[in-house]
Amino acid sequence: MRLIKSVLFSLFIFTLTACTSNPAEDPPRFTVQDHNGKTLSASSFGDKMPLVFFGYTSCPDICPTDMQLFSETMALLGEDAKRIQPIFVTIDPERDTAEYLKEFTDSFHPDIIGMTGELPQIKALAAAYEAEFSKSFYQDDSEPDGLGYLMNHSAWIYLVKPGGFMTPDTDLLELWGHGILPEALTRNIKPFLNP
Repeated sequence: MRLIKSVLFSLFIFTLTACTSNPAEDPPRFTVQDHNGKTLSASSFGDKMPLVFFGYTSCPDICPTDMQLFSETMALLGEDAKRIQPIFVTIDPERDTAEYLKEFTDSFHPDIIGMTGELPQIKALAAAYEAEFSKSFYQDDSEPDGLGYLMNHSAWIYLVKPGGFMTPDTDLLELWGHGILPEALTRNIKPFLNP
């Protein structure tokens, strides 16, 4: 009987320990790096709210348009822009090197962080945001294998709670579609900054 009580007590303590794990000590769900090669974590942006977009630097239209939107929105936010961290996550890490990401993001706004990683990590991060992307091949005789590609992708803009970049499933504040104007995006962001 004492053995049974001892086993039950041990199981009870183990269950309590498992239920009270410290999330701050849990390993990150994704391993991604910024355009300077620094590995990022949930706390990398301090108390700033991440404003996130998934795209690629070779995108002919949507991505540069939305990075211009980020730039204009940051200008319209004025002092409140210090509380936002704009992030461009590449969906094409094969071509988008860290250096190229930095050049691309800096051409729009110095505060935009370009983010990359191994393709499986990018896919997992995109899935957490329910962002979708895929390669679309076309004939290109200038390429060694005769094929070029574009990336088909969703074009959502996500605003996430501070510290919530790695957990958008629980920390997403709002999302907007491609085509929103800078004035409208600014108006929509401000209530989250000054509740």
